[in-house]
Amino acid sequence: MLRYFLSGASGIRNEVLPRVAALIPYRLLSMHSAFKGNTKTWTAVSHHPDSGMKEVMLDSGAFTAFTKGHKVELNDLIATYDDTIRKLNPKLQVWLINLDVIPGSFGKVATPSEVVDALARSDDNYKILKKRYGSRVLPVFHQTEPNSRLREVVGMNDFVAMGFRQDFAEEHRIRCAEESLEYAHSKGILVHGLATTGYKMLSRAPFDTVDSATWLYIAAMGGISYVSESGTIDSIAISQESPQQRTLRAHYRTLPYDEQQFILNRIAEAGTCLKEIESDLSYRILFNAHQMREWLKSYKRPVIKREQGLFL
Repeated sequence: MLRYFLSGASGIRNEVLPRVAALIPYRLLSMHSAFKGNTKTWTAVSHHPDSGMKEVMLDSGAFTAFTKGHKVELNDLIATYDDTIRKLNPKLQVWLINLDVIPGSFGKVATPSEVVDALARSDDNYKILKKRYGSRVLPVFHQTEPNSRLREVVGMNDFVAMGFRQDFAEEHRIRCAEESLEYAHSKGILVHGLATTGYKMLSRAPFDTVDSATWLYIAAMGGISYVSESGTIDSIAISQESPQQRTLRAHYRTLPYDEQQFILNRIAEAGTCLKEIESDLSYRILFNAHQMREWLKSYKRPVIKREQGLFL
């Protein structure tokens, strides 16, 4: 079964949070200071008797810092990792993402020398983190890096992370993911996809684990995600405040009666009601977590269609 780490800052009300945590076996937390409150919330709920959490992945927050014109210092990250691990339920499996040094500056293409330097410093960080935390630390391969780098990263650990550019054409991203996974799996290596979800991607690329904040983003925008009759995940606006209330088939209230009833049945299965979903972000988050769990029950790991690969 695909291990799907739900990520993102939540803002869930305290009385609803344990119900949400009961539905989430896998959770990713960013260590960037902007999400400090969210980390505090989830480390606390990991001890709740109703929590379903089994594994937690801690992301360095390097990319978030990069987009803000800052960088994460290794010693600061180690202190944050140590503090978070200490506060988490000790029964949980904890994974850590390496502190990547991102070349150049946000919005500017890095020079070749900047890329080489960044990779060398990323590897230095990985060696230090692995010495401290062992094989729980995942080195990272990025789509824009050369094939030789993929081979290096795959040789570093038996569980690695890979990131694929959201601003690239989808077909190119998916094909690169297929080829990278095919190579890693041929070496017996497990692969985590960093924020690379999307149902077309997951229907073709056989990741072992992934993470995504889409479940929270949709809820925050006044929508829900639900398992359709065909087994896919569909989304629809449902909030009373949504500007799409008068747009045909863009809002729950503008759907045909039978489709509304289908969604109502899904809502009931999640243990909530339409009034709560329409008016309260926390219940939309609860519903989306429930539907992700239900979708994953029937998810079938894809088999890559054999073509001449780049790396084999």
